Amino acid sequence: MAKKKRRASSSRTNSKILSPNRKLIVIAVNLLLFAVLSIISFFLYNISTNIFYINLFFLLTVILGFVAIALFISLLVVVIARAIKR
Repeated sequence: MAKKKRRASSSRTNSKILSPNRKLIVIAVNLLLFAVLSIISFFLYNISTNIFYINLFFLLTVILGFVAIALFISLLVVVIARAIKR
């Protein structure tokens, strides 16, 4: 009986490796996006009259604000890491 040929397993991964400049651009764009969305949500929170929309926009403002703060911290980490590396 003939043995089946098995393909050698490769250790390649499908994850993309981003250059430091590309990481900085991606983080900055996402930070800008979430900051703008948070400001829009805060504006809608202030002009809403229905209690459901007030609660909804307040929750969105808080969540989007925390994401923007987290992106800002990661942006600082990348910038400091680049400065130390040089």
